Amino acid sequence: LTYSAPVDLRLGEGGFPYELSFQRTFKPGASASVGLPEGWAHNLDVRASFSGDGLAKMGMDSAQAAAESIAAIAILQKIYSFAPTLDMNTSATFRLDHLKRWVLGPFVMNWWGSKLSYNVVTINAGHDARQFTRFADGLFYPPRNGVGTLTQTGQRVLHEQEGTNYAEPAYDRWEYRPVSFTYTSPEKNVQTFAFYEYANGGPLPLPTENVSGHKHGWHLTNWTFPYGVTLTYTYGLSIAGQGLTAFDRLLTLSNNLGRTLTLSYSQSPDFDAPLLNSVTDGQGRTVSISQPATSYMDRVLTQVTGPESGNGAEIAKYSYVGDGQNLPAIPAGSRPQLYPKLWRVFAPSDATN
Repeated sequence: LTYSAPVDLRLGEGGFPYELSFQRTFKPGASASVGLPEGWAHNLDVRASFSGDGLAKMGMDSAQAAAESIAAIAILQKIYSFAPTLDMNTSATFRLDHLKRWVLGPFVMNWWGSKLSYNVVTINAGHDARQFTRFADGLFYPPRNGVGTLTQTGQRVLHEQEGTNYAEPAYDRWEYRPVSFTYTSPEKNVQTFAFYEYANGGPLPLPTENVSGHKHGWHLTNWTFPYGVTLTYTYGLSIAGQGLTAFDRLLTLSNNLGRTLTLSYSQSPDFDAPLLNSVTDGQGRTVSISQPATSYMDRVLTQVTGPESGNGAEIAKYSYVGDGQNLPAIPAGSRPQLYPKLWRVFAPSDATN
């Protein structure tokens, strides 16, 4: 189940995209938006990932998506449709023809295999996900009942390994920096996703896979609408004045009508990840977010204070069960609780109670 909290902060009027808003959702065990603990995501976190889905290319959602698989299987069936007996009386011409057919098979398989990897792009907006599959025409299309198209610009290239003195270039991985994506809706709204990457290492204590190593992906940078409104997303990889663990943090969302939401972070005490502390609207209103735990192992979102000033500010409080939270509330003999589940929501109250 997914819990959607009321909108924390709203700037402007007239609805999106004239109006900007910040809203959180909770889904037990799901990935989190940058700056929030496990299970929590927000609506401003819009990213894309590039991966492979063999079932999609074999027609799970669309027969059109399976065109290349159907062609490859049909050719392989024709190649291996018979296995003639070869002996001393077989002509050289027949032997050569047989050899050509059987040598061709692995090349067809290799071509087909290339169509089963990096053939889907998934756009995640908070906890909502949409998957697009590449068809034979090179464009990405949504599954049945989906809308819009997604286009890839640029191609991955081999990354030359640094610090080598070989006579020939040495390559250690694929480089995705030249690749970007553009999603176009039926209403002609256009979302542009740009590449990002970062790496953490060295002497810092890096306790989790969440923060360690080399990471990359694509994040939403621009969102244009046919009636003239444009949204701009800006990101940063380090906290000003601290510069400890790198992470792809959303810093601001603004439109060309002069409205901006700003997200502020601090470094977690255990260097695991940044902590989202507040969201402000530039007009004196701030939403404060509390994540008091000192370790990623027991970090949960406990309180959100609304933008109203003084004792009138609304306060939402959250408690959980599982993963070390409120253990007495878990019945004896229950299955292990591997991640926190939202248990109680106390909201809204004000600062006087």
